[in-house]
Amino acid sequence: MNGARTYDLRHKLSADYEKLSSWIEAGRRMAGQNPTLDLSIAVADYNEDGDADRLSVALEQIRQRAPLDARLHLFMGWGYNWSGFPESALGCFQTALRLGRYGSVFVGASGGAATSCVMLGRDQETIEYAEAGLRFSKDYAALHSTR
Repeated sequence: MNGARTYDLRHKLSADYEKLSSWIEAGRRMAGQNPTLDLSIAVADYNEDGDADRLSVALEQIRQRAPLDARLHLFMGWGYNWSGFPESALGCFQTALRLGRYGSVFVGASGGAATSCVMLGRDQETIEYAEAGLRFSKDYAALHSTR
């Protein structure tokens, strides 16, 4: 749903937004069984309470449970960026790029890393990450907005 906000799709997904709280509660009953589900719950909690430190702790616990999951590192990186921890986000994106170099996470991790670098004032790295991602996708908005 955070992606829906990024791309201004809230209106199109309004019926899903109405169901979100019941989905989150259903997910809570399964907490601890799946790191991706736990990440989703942690981000949903952050969206409700804005507690960046609480989210950061949850993300670190999730990272320890799934250190080799490129997709999870991609999602954690965005969680860190949204909550104002670009250095931790960049580490997650770099891990996602190493683990998923030739997989489906490459473009998203490149865009996330570029976004983190913007937040950190690392202009040259921003351009390098953005251009790497743009070689594979011309449609990923984060790559264009950082370049």
